[in-house]
Amino acid sequence: MNITIDTDISYFIENNHYHSYTFPIQNADDSSLVRNLLFSLQSDGSYKTILITYDLTELEKTKIRNNEFVDFSHPNKVNWQEIDVLTNETFNDDIEFNDGLFYDSDGGYCYEILRLVHPKDFSLTTNLKITVDCPWDGEMDHMDESIRDGGRGSGGNSDNGDEGEDPNTSGGQSNSDENGNNTNPNNENSDETPNNGNEHNQNDDCLKPGPNGDCQGDVTTIILPVDDEEENKNKECKKITDFLANNPNFKQKLVDLSSDANLSLTYEKGAGKIENQTNIKDYEGSNTYPEISVTLGNSDKLEALAHNHPTTTPLSLSTFSPSDLIAIAKLIRENRITDDFIAFLTTKQGTQYAITISDSTKFLDFLFYKIFNPNTGILDVPPSDHQKYWSSKDLFTPLYKKYFNPDFNPKIKGTNPNDSEIIEKNENDLKEFLNFMDEANAGFNLFETDNTFNTFTKLKLKNGETERETPCN
Repeated sequence: MNITIDTDISYFIENNHYHSYTFPIQNADDSSLVRNLLFSLQSDGSYKTILITYDLTELEKTKIRNNEFVDFSHPNKVNWQEIDVLTNETFNDDIEFNDGLFYDSDGGYCYEILRLVHPKDFSLTTNLKITVDCPWDGEMDHMDESIRDGGRGSGGNSDNGDEGEDPNTSGGQSNSDENGNNTNPNNENSDETPNNGNEHNQNDDCLKPGPNGDCQGDVTTIILPVDDEEENKNKECKKITDFLANNPNFKQKLVDLSSDANLSLTYEKGAGKIENQTNIKDYEGSNTYPEISVTLGNSDKLEALAHNHPTTTPLSLSTFSPSDLIAIAKLIRENRITDDFIAFLTTKQGTQYAITISDSTKFLDFLFYKIFNPNTGILDVPPSDHQKYWSSKDLFTPLYKKYFNPDFNPKIKGTNPNDSEIIEKNENDLKEFLNFMDEANAGFNLFETDNTFNTFTKLKLKNGETERETPCN
C-alpha cells in the first residue's frame, strides 16, 4: 500500500502532559474513505502509531466542514489499526506472499507494509507495518499454495529507526475537535474496561487523566482531504507568504513602489529578487521608454519581480498588462525564474496584485506567439515549434482584441486615477481580467492585496462575478 502523508496540514492536540499529532493521508485507492495517521504520545516517551480510516458519506463530510455534529459511534464508521515501526530485523523470519502480505512465523499473524512518502522534511520512520487478516482459514499448513510465494521478505529500513522522535509539525496548528466530538471510540479507558481494580486505570504515569481519575485513550480529530482547488490555493498562497516572510527587505520595497512619489512619476519603477542573492535589484524606465527593462546575469533566476503602473500617457491599466505577462513568458522560456516565482504589481489607481504560476508550460504556450520579434515573427521560431507558434497566435489574438486592444473598445482600458468612479472601474477591470484568465486558461493565479502587502486573497470568477476566497494565512 503506497500512501502519502500531507505534512502541510496537521492537528496538534494537547491535554495535561499528553499530546498527539494527526496528519491527513493521500492515497490513490478507496477515494471515498478518509484516512488519517495519528502519532499519540505514550508514558514512556514513544509514540503509538495508528492508522484511522473513516467511512463517511458526502453529506457527513459536508457537515464536518461546516462544523456540524456527526455521530462516529457506529461500529463501521471508524476503524482504528495500530501499526508498528519497522526495523531491519523485522523481516528475518517472515514469509512474503505475492500480494504484498507477510506472515510472522513467530507471532502467527499476517501484516502488510505501508511505505510512507514524505513530500516535505518530516523526521519520522518511513516503513510501518499493519496487522491484517491472513488470507486463509485455519492453520498455516492449510494455506492455499497459490497464494504463498515462498520467498522471504527483503529487509525494510527507516529514516532514523526511532519511533519516539518528535514529528516535525511545520505548518501544523493546535486544534480542539472540529465538531466537538472525540472521534476515537476508545476515548475513555482505552484498551481497558472501566475502573474495576485494574492497575492500568490508576497508573501514575498516565499522561491524560480524565475527570474521574481514569486514564483516557488516544485522542485525535478528523482531517478531511483537501479538494484540488483548495489544495492549489494553499500551495500558491504559501509561495507568497513564505517568500515575504523570508525577504522582509523585498516587502519594504513593495511598500516603497506604492508610495505617492513613485506612483506620480511618468515611468515605471520595479525591483527583482534573484535566487541566492540578498540584495534587491532595482529597475526603472525613462520618460522616453516608461516600461522597466529587466537585466540578469548569465545564471541568475528571479524569485520575484515587482513593478508599478504610475501616471503615464496613455493612461496605465489597473491590472497586469499584456506586456507584463509577455515579459514573464520570455523569462520562462529563457529559464530565468524559479518554480515559486511571484510577480507583484501596484498601481496609481490604488490596486495591488500578485501573480503566481502553477503551470509554466501552459503559461508559455499561451503567450508563445508574442515572445518573438514582431518584425521577424516565425522566422525566429525553430521548426519544431511552428505549430505551437500558430496555436498561440490563434488563441492570444482574439483575447487581446477583446480585452486589451485600444483600437477595438476593449473591456479593460487605461483609467484616470482621479476619476470619481475609480473604485467601480477598478472592480470592473478586475472582473474582466478574471474573465480573460478563464478564457486563456494559461496556468496562473491572481491574488489581491493592499499597499501594506500583509494579506493576500486569491481571486477567481464565479457565475461571472469576482469571488474573493479566504485570505492566505
